[in-house]
Amino acid sequence: MKIGENIKRIRIAKKLSQKEVISVANLDSAQYSCIENGKTDPTVTTLEKIAKSLGVSLSDLFASTDELKEINSYDKSIYGESGFTGSSQR
Repeated sequence: MKIGENIKRIRIAKKLSQKEVISVANLDSAQYSCIENGKTDPTVTTLEKIAKSLGVSLSDLFASTDELKEINSYDKSIYGESGFTGSSQR
């Protein structure tokens, strides 16, 4: 399984929108979309930001599908702390 597929699967399992992840990870929306769709390979630094925004470890991004079943909804309190309001931050 590709890393982008895992990132998307985790994000959906945690009921997070791309906007929420992008806001907390401080990433460009086009860049994040390309990562999830497997069109680009993210750097380790970017993967660390994404993992933190998803509330998982870096190794969870590389987990098999069976291991991903353990991931559940994430406490969205981090999104309130980040100032995410659901609107564009640009």
